[in-house]
Amino acid sequence: MFNEYSSFYEFKKRIATLIIALLLLLFSLFFRYLRKDMLEYKLSNPINFFDTLGMDNSVDLNSYVILNSEPIEFANNPDEEENSYYMIFDNDKIYIIFGDKAIIDKIPSNTGHRIYGVTKKITNKFKDVIIESYKERYNKDLTLDDFGTKVNNIYLSTIYTGKDLTTGYNTLIIIFDLMALVTFVYGFLGAIIRGVRRE
Repeated sequence: MFNEYSSFYEFKKRIATLIIALLLLLFSLFFRYLRKDMLEYKLSNPINFFDTLGMDNSVDLNSYVILNSEPIEFANNPDEEENSYYMIFDNDKIYIIFGDKAIIDKIPSNTGHRIYGVTKKITNKFKDVIIESYKERYNKDLTLDDFGTKVNNIYLSTIYTGKDLTTGYNTLIIIFDLMALVTFVYGFLGAIIRGVRRE
């Protein structure tokens, strides 16, 4: 009698585990659906880079800069020689753009040409690079104190994928995928171990 009850309890436990795994997977699919909608919305509603500067959440937005001056290359990553960082000037403002050199170098200046990308945060280490490059090239002072008003704390990256526009959803999807996988494996291995013990 006890063995029958124990077997029935174990069976219910395995079924419950698989149901939980299925629910977690459904949550993951739901957030994938939301990510798709968010991506479509952002791609169809690009924001002028200038308008993002005063926003509370100005990172990972689909944005564009209208060129009124020639992009000035000032830094690159040795691991990504095909890409580089550029300064663009608009009155007393400086915009930072990161992108494909072959494309950006061919863009004529003063044409009102739009460059599209995703807004990214400028790290403190990168701020130092921008400040030093600015001083060397223009022999003018640029400090951390006036960095926020003159350059702001974001740059435009033209090297991006759809996932760069939906980072919050990406994290949730990964979490629920992992939880579903762990739960399923736990239930599956439990069933195998139980079967081996019976033998």
